[in-house]
Amino acid sequence: MLISKDHQVAALGLSLEESAGLDVAVDELRRALGPLDAYIATYARNGMSGPTLILGRKDPGEGKRGNPLFAIRKMDGKHFLGFTLRPERDRKVLQGHYQANEWEQVSRGRAWLLETLAGGKESFVSDMTALGSMLAADQPDFLERRVQGRSRVPTDYSASVSLDEGGEDLIRDLDELQSLPPTTTRQQLVDARLGQGKFRRDVLSLWGGRCAVTGCDIQEVVKASHVQPWACTSAPSMPGVLEPRLDANNGLPLVATLDALFDRGLMTFNDDGRVRFADSDVEEDLVNRGMVSTDMCLTRTPNAALRHYLSIHRRVVFEGWDE
Repeated sequence: MLISKDHQVAALGLSLEESAGLDVAVDELRRALGPLDAYIATYARNGMSGPTLILGRKDPGEGKRGNPLFAIRKMDGKHFLGFTLRPERDRKVLQGHYQANEWEQVSRGRAWLLETLAGGKESFVSDMTALGSMLAADQPDFLERRVQGRSRVPTDYSASVSLDEGGEDLIRDLDELQSLPPTTTRQQLVDARLGQGKFRRDVLSLWGGRCAVTGCDIQEVVKASHVQPWACTSAPSMPGVLEPRLDANNGLPLVATLDALFDRGLMTFNDDGRVRFADSDVEEDLVNRGMVSTDMCLTRTPNAALRHYLSIHRRVVFEGWDE
């Protein structure tokens, strides 16, 4: 799989040209240097609004730690690939490979603009080939520490998306979105499919930053769930809504357990906001386990837009629908 197709990489907001350049860069780096791992982490001063893509060596048991060699940075609205330049001993190894005028550009992280690599990789290939030869001859320990991974991709480290039915749907949807023109709307759709970005912020804002049922405000456990399913694009739209998948009224912030029940059609809500379970056996089991209560309801009465989306959820997703 191309690295740009990994769902976590797709969420970084690269343009089509930058994604193609990233695929070229990773292929050439692994050819010239060795089996670098690719993972998502926060790296200081990268210019990104959050975590970014790191290339280096990272074993699955290391948690947030790893041995980064390259990171994607964002400067002046463009994405660059650059060295991480830490620790100091490794910085000196890399600096010794370059002429002084070359090192100034490389050390500032502006040497390799991703959008240009797909159509003009010759200089990058030559540079990385020479670097790989130098490291193999003079710095084998550097290669062992920073490069010799297993060509892992970000999804290999993630337990949140497995390739079950839901995971396959997610990857398919993200692949389809990457075929759209590189616009702000495309990135908003990618974020919305992942429950992130503007869609998540808008949904949480509508509900005061809390779960719409429990009132929990611990952001790490509250998910922004679509009410009308992502794949359900044939349902009638609300007047004035061009893209239901970006409409905050088509979202509910729910804690993880309720999100899973809602997403799988085991639970829904009536137009007055009262909870409704797929069948009495499901309800009894959940109540007995202390996971839900029989009198659960949304913390406020749904408005007209949410009632519209809930009616679609009851028809399309809810397993106990009998309207």
